[in-house]
Amino acid sequence: MLRELLRRLPLQECSRILVYDIDNLFEDEMIIQEIISNGFNMVHYDDPEVFRYSYEKDIKNQETMSKYMVLVKSETYVPYDILEQFYCERISLRDIFPKLSYTVVRDVYVDCMDRLYKVYQGYNGEELGDRGTMDYILKSVYGIYVELIDDFMLLVKQLTNIYYQGLSIPHVIGQHLIEELEKNHKIRPYPLHKLIDSPHSFFQFVQSQWDLYVESMKKPISKEGLIIDFESHEIRVYLDNLFQEDYLYPVKVDEDYDVPVWMEAGVLYDTAQGMKNTMQNKLLITESKLQGISSYKDWFVISQLWSDILVLFHNYNYHLEDYFAEELTKLKEKLLLVFKDWMTVHYNKLHSLSYIKAPVVVHKIPWHIESRIKQKGINKVALIVIDGMSLDDWKIMKSTMTNKLKFNEHLAFAWVPTTTSFSRQAIFSGEIPAHFEDTVLSTNHDEKHWKKFWIERGYKDNSIAFIRNIITLNEEGLINLVEDDRVKILGFVINAVDNFLHNAQFSTRETYNSIKFWVQTAGFENMLKKLLDRNFEIYIASDHGNIESTGIGSPREGLAVETAGQRVRVYDSAFNSDKINETHQGFLWNGMGLPKVYHYFLCNKSFSFSKKDESIMSHGGISIEEVIVPFIHIRKED
Repeated sequence: MLRELLRRLPLQECSRILVYDIDNLFEDEMIIQEIISNGFNMVHYDDPEVFRYSYEKDIKNQETMSKYMVLVKSETYVPYDILEQFYCERISLRDIFPKLSYTVVRDVYVDCMDRLYKVYQGYNGEELGDRGTMDYILKSVYGIYVELIDDFMLLVKQLTNIYYQGLSIPHVIGQHLIEELEKNHKIRPYPLHKLIDSPHSFFQFVQSQWDLYVESMKKPISKEGLIIDFESHEIRVYLDNLFQEDYLYPVKVDEDYDVPVWMEAGVLYDTAQGMKNTMQNKLLITESKLQGISSYKDWFVISQLWSDILVLFHNYNYHLEDYFAEELTKLKEKLLLVFKDWMTVHYNKLHSLSYIKAPVVVHKIPWHIESRIKQKGINKVALIVIDGMSLDDWKIMKSTMTNKLKFNEHLAFAWVPTTTSFSRQAIFSGEIPAHFEDTVLSTNHDEKHWKKFWIERGYKDNSIAFIRNIITLNEEGLINLVEDDRVKILGFVINAVDNFLHNAQFSTRETYNSIKFWVQTAGFENMLKKLLDRNFEIYIASDHGNIESTGIGSPREGLAVETAGQRVRVYDSAFNSDKINETHQGFLWNGMGLPKVYHYFLCNKSFSFSKKDESIMSHGGISIEEVIVPFIHIRKED
């Protein structure tokens, strides 16, 4: 499909191309990579006023050699004076799949579209309606032949294979699949909605079954309710990877609990030796994963592994620092180097990726929430941004909670520099930092951006609420907003984690302990429950993570520094970066989407612009801990 889309565009002949991308076909990783490799800057026509500003400032000047591709996502009016400067093309799924139902095909996720296109090239049959198209997609894209499924374990095996590849079945097609499966009396009694609703729902169910299975090994009487046969070869073949990559989580067992070899990845011996074995395995797996990075999704897997390693390493119960300090330091240095190299080449390609399944970059979070509202008919949503929370911090929080809430967990890339004024403002505005240049160095405009985004989508001002500087979650202002029936869109910022980080005496371990204490005493779980009781769907996000870093002193070049971050300096004029590089471990960051009036000087490795040799928790740079952050969805129906 990549070739088909590119064939329609004069990439070599024109430097200004405008595409009416009605069906979001240009949100695929490979397509974006190809367009950028042809020298184009990709610009989205989401807000006409924002685009007009960018157009007049950057694009209109024909004397520049820059090439621009503008993507218009709907039948939005584009002024004639802009259109006449571009080669214009309208690309639709109706043209690419003329014999399939458009209403069904447009629900297929971008990452499955290429599969569908390749199979469709050999299709010579008649025009298909909605049901025929859904059956065709189930077979050609997902390999599901409903008429051949007469065994529950066969369905589990097929879905495990699909979801492990990172694929999802669109809601409409999933509902059709459920209806067809329920016609079979052998399959009908099983919890099909839990299996097919989403990958998260599927793995949550498999996790509950695994917990029950491990329990049944100790107490055979507990097998009631166990419907997945984990001893089946078709399932066992996936287990190691599912546990290693955090699709499933091992069950803690006693030291004398004996299991067969194939089960070992799914149990965690709650002993020093058991934790040492787990740590060694995760270090080896992470090292191996660094050898073959082909997509941002590979970094999501590595980020999960690395956060597990950090949580294990800093658990004072097992004293793993006595055994793995050297290995962890070496892996951390390699991780910093490889991730920096990847970010330098590929980070700019992420901002145009589809946000429908989940936002890849944090400024797409409100867009994702809006799409969920439209798709699911959601009435009330709450976005909780926990300032400074890294993935390992989130795992500490989750493990400390006592209520068994069901989390749909995703990861997203923060904006670089990974500071609050850049990345959190991007979250609440739904825009790239270049579009809020006037406020980019401030943290006081989140409410204005948040309300503007939702008002432009038809919400009344009094139905949108925002509050920040939340610590205890019992603040009267927050409680009043949660209980206000007029509020449909709620955003609030929890500052507790970031406050812990900016206390210079804190190490990673001390930060974890503070987070545990906060979760236990601040009413976080009670707030989540209250929101659910008030019929809010909850989204939890982070603007940036953090890293334990070592001070190298602060650059003193006599230049105006607009903002001082512990791992970043933002200068308002050109400066001699070579001179700074001689004395400081840093580099200029030239990522797209940032205001061009500034220059961004970031710390290398795990250094920080702080007192020399001082160990602190900091952020602002491009380590995996700072950049890849959690994005969690809690649904009322769970």
